[in-house]
Amino acid sequence: GEKLEKDDEKRPRTRILPGTIIDSIRYFKSSEFVGKILGEDVKERYLERKLAVANRSAKELGVSIKNAEVLYHHEITNQVLWNKF
Repeated sequence: GEKLEKDDEKRPRTRILPGTIIDSIRYFKSSEFVGKILGEDVKERYLERKLAVANRSAKELGVSIKNAEVLYHHEITNQVLWNKF
């Protein structure tokens, strides 16, 4: 097809979808547009819920270790050690 002419009056846009939920959260958090449309209080509540989902996301397990995982494995290790006594 024909290429569209560049319009200097339009703001630059991200042309790809984020690859992970963490990237999505980062884009959402930095968006002034979302804050204007939803309001900052709704934006913050939405971010809290998405961060909770991100901490449960299995896709990132091989890439980063989440705080909840460290605590969970620490507790399991303690239980195993105490059961040996």
